[in-house]
Amino acid sequence: VDSNYVDGVHLYDEILIHMPRLNKFTFSIVSQTVNKNIKIDLPSNDNIQSSFIERGYNQVGSYADFNSTTNVGRCHVFSLPYRFEIFINLNNFFTGGIFNKVRCLFMNDTSSFEHELFALVSQAFPYLEKLYVYNFQAQKNKQHSSTLIVFSHLVKLILSAVHVDYAEQFLFEKNTRLPRLLELTIEYETLAIVTNNFTNDAARLNCVNLQNIHIEGSFVRPESFHHYFPLLIGGCTFDRPLLGEFYSYENGLETHTSLKENGTVDRRSYRRESGAGATRKDGGDLLVTQDLGHCSCGETTSLSTNQMNFDDLLMNKVNLLHFSRKVTQLKFAKSLFAECSSLSSPTDGPEKVIITPIIPEEVNDPYNNFKCWVYERIDYDKIHLSRSAGSFCGYNQTSQSYEAQDGVDLAITLAEAERILKSQIGCTFDRPIMGEYYSYENGLESHTSFKENGDIDRLFYRRESGRGATANIITVLDNHALGECFRLIWRENPFDHISKNHFELIYRDKEKSCYQCYQIHNRTRNILQFRNSECNEITSISTNQMNFQDLCSSINQEADFDTLFSKTYSAEECRATIYGTYHFTYEFRQGGIGICDNPISRLVSCPDPGTPFEAVNERFWMTYGYCRDLVSSIDAQPLYQCLGYWINEKGDIFTAIANERVGSERWYDKFRCMLTRQDQPQWFAKSLFAECARLYSPTDGPEKVIITPIIPEVPTPTCFFPDNFTGEWVNTANVNARTIINATHIHEISQVNNRGWLRETYYVCQQISRQQFLVKTVTKGECFSYYICFDFKDRHHNILRYRKSKSFMSNVYDDLSKRDPLYEVCSWISFGNDANWKYQVFVLDPPAPIECPFTGMWMFKQVGQPNSLIQTRIRGGITPRPRDHGWYITCDPKYMVSQWTICGDQTKTMLADREYCRQLDPYGTPIGVYEQPDYIYQCAGYWREDSRSYLITYDRDDPYINFKCWVYERIDYDKIYLSRSAGSFCGFNQTSQSYEAQDGADLKIELEEAERIRKLTVL
Repeated sequence: VDSNYVDGVHLYDEILIHMPRLNKFTFSIVSQTVNKNIKIDLPSNDNIQSSFIERGYNQVGSYADFNSTTNVGRCHVFSLPYRFEIFINLNNFFTGGIFNKVRCLFMNDTSSFEHELFALVSQAFPYLEKLYVYNFQAQKNKQHSSTLIVFSHLVKLILSAVHVDYAEQFLFEKNTRLPRLLELTIEYETLAIVTNNFTNDAARLNCVNLQNIHIEGSFVRPESFHHYFPLLIGGCTFDRPLLGEFYSYENGLETHTSLKENGTVDRRSYRRESGAGATRKDGGDLLVTQDLGHCSCGETTSLSTNQMNFDDLLMNKVNLLHFSRKVTQLKFAKSLFAECSSLSSPTDGPEKVIITPIIPEEVNDPYNNFKCWVYERIDYDKIHLSRSAGSFCGYNQTSQSYEAQDGVDLAITLAEAERILKSQIGCTFDRPIMGEYYSYENGLESHTSFKENGDIDRLFYRRESGRGATANIITVLDNHALGECFRLIWRENPFDHISKNHFELIYRDKEKSCYQCYQIHNRTRNILQFRNSECNEITSISTNQMNFQDLCSSINQEADFDTLFSKTYSAEECRATIYGTYHFTYEFRQGGIGICDNPISRLVSCPDPGTPFEAVNERFWMTYGYCRDLVSSIDAQPLYQCLGYWINEKGDIFTAIANERVGSERWYDKFRCMLTRQDQPQWFAKSLFAECARLYSPTDGPEKVIITPIIPEVPTPTCFFPDNFTGEWVNTANVNARTIINATHIHEISQVNNRGWLRETYYVCQQISRQQFLVKTVTKGECFSYYICFDFKDRHHNILRYRKSKSFMSNVYDDLSKRDPLYEVCSWISFGNDANWKYQVFVLDPPAPIECPFTGMWMFKQVGQPNSLIQTRIRGGITPRPRDHGWYITCDPKYMVSQWTICGDQTKTMLADREYCRQLDPYGTPIGVYEQPDYIYQCAGYWREDSRSYLITYDRDDPYINFKCWVYERIDYDKIYLSRSAGSFCGFNQTSQSYEAQDGADLKIELEEAERIRKLTVL
């Protein structure tokens, strides 16, 4: 709800960054969004395609649609070639392709499916076996072309929720051929209409091979039903639990019933020979009756209508089963034959049985030989048991119960002594803990080894005083701790943040014979963080014993984590922390206060060109520029490899990095930690050592960095745009974007999100062919440049119309002698194959007023959304109704009209007055001249496209959208209809009579010329 589609940006940023070792990604994703509370401009299919192409993934299919009535949008993106057997949510925006793997297809839409779409589907899915169609809208064009649609492999067709037109579409052989159709799901009324009560021949050819028809509800099959469907043996088929052979004893006859899979019911009743006992062997019984039929049997149940009512038929069934009541569970009745009808109660039947319990023989317990225990393992070395007072465990009995009210008389606690004596059986290490790690703890360099057998070896080194971080020095061994894992438990609470899940490790020091509790958090496959308790021998003075729960509870949960960096690390994705090309400034907390802002400082975090999905950006490099006035500034170019990221409960994003230009002999200089936030991505703090504890916020750390996006390269223009393109423009499809065009560049500035980030894109002219302009595109903060083709129409008034092609990575065309980007990028197929396309519109901002396309004085009526109607107001004021005081304000209602004026010396603006008064004041002047119009629409430009007339107006008083798009049409000499867009861009389906949101409109105006009416009256 209130979200966007899953496109290339979302897929790459939210999903693929969590799978850095993914080699191949095959997907089919359907996303549906409902805009309830906020208005989101959903991307078009071209925009979705561009989001994939900009990341170098060209083999992606997609289609999207938006229902403005329900504010529901759907989008389907999938990798090509399509590898799945199921294809869902196919609608009218499907553009075709080849899907050889698909065997099952689901089609649904709120607008009608036409014959041409089904022809496209039959070609795109040549091996389709199951087809589900959901559509209640009637077909608009029933005069199909002569093209015959053939589904050669279709076996199952589901038409249970469709208009009758689609049953005719598939079952009439003149429209569709279904040579292998075996199973059909449909409403009975629909099937009867299409087949004319199973008499016509139009659908007979497609139905002749049907073996199963699924129809919900009961119905009476006419005599022609089975003639129309000759392969239908019965009205239904049997499966478990009905399928099989059964025996029963009914009305003195032995009955053998066979329910077969094809729906056939075979019942044979036998009468035993007189005098034959119950033990006589079968074979001499006499066959009395034999019934052979199918699973819907019955003549009529209504004499008045002479029809079958299955509900009345079921009312006549005989109850055969009687169950024993629990109140007499020591008594039961048993039948003598294979029937239950002779059993009336547990004490009324052919054979009555009474059960008496037997008391067991006493052996050792003088009262009860049997006992019930409730037990629970509290810890690895502790078990609680609770013994029942009798032989039955009480309802409230637990492992710690010992009171009589719980039905218990004894509680026992078992403490395992063997585990304490034999510590070598404690635990073993496996991934993700096992391995060699480096850390920086309390000023000491620590080397930690978690061995497979459970041993833990920790070496602590102290650096010699006065040695710098880059010096080749020998550290001095300060401490050596050798211990073992005594217990290892995974702790997870579903109500806590995921960052709080951890391993609880009980560590035993072999030298001191004391115990420590470690809380180890597995952040990434390369990073462990831990907190630990003091090393104690006992935790309880009163019992002189070790309680590990108390030991772990002594850990301060507010203490800083110590961070372990794996020495045998493997790179992970960097995108979650940083991606793109940036200039940065840096500042060190110690060694000199001041921000170093050198123009050469660069941070580049980009994947290898051409293979972003296979080789993602696992590393980035930073070029530190030296600042002469700052002692703390440096001149270096480290190359960092990302070791993974994690997010804490506060939303802070930590990333561990390793400097690839530092060897393994200098662990001190190799590992670092970074901190940023998703809502503050332009700031991050970086540690000076292999630790994360001193990073408190993106602006509080040993090293603070502020990044600013820059363009990855500066393209050289090689052509010119027309002179009348120059200026500042507004894209009506995105009024938050500002576009500046000069002779060689198009500079587009748009707001990315509500945090104020701006996305700046430059389009640099490269080649021209007629009205098509090949441009090289670079965006600030991105990694690569792309080729895009603009197809411009000649400028008309303040209007500049254009189409934009898909994006193509420019490095593919580095060798221009082999591939011409103009030929490929500006080809018509690069502009998409959407049938309902329109030119996008640039409007000069602010526009120069032009003559409106029609003039005159008009009276108007309006229809539209309640909040979009033209109301009486004071422009720029707060008074809702200006006629409240004054003799000249009072107006007789019969002289009140709604007036639309484009006349006199103001033919470049449209003046709308909701309540214009034509009554004269004492001086003979109309009262309306004392008022100001409610709305002033300045004409900015108009054109004709797809047999529709469009007009762009500018309203400087509109606080939300200054530009409006109108579709207008002259209906008669004295009538004009106008439809105003809801936003600044006219919808694809908007006409001069549109006013509903589903068409992208919010207001319809009907103008009737007032001057012509008065003139005709005079004549």
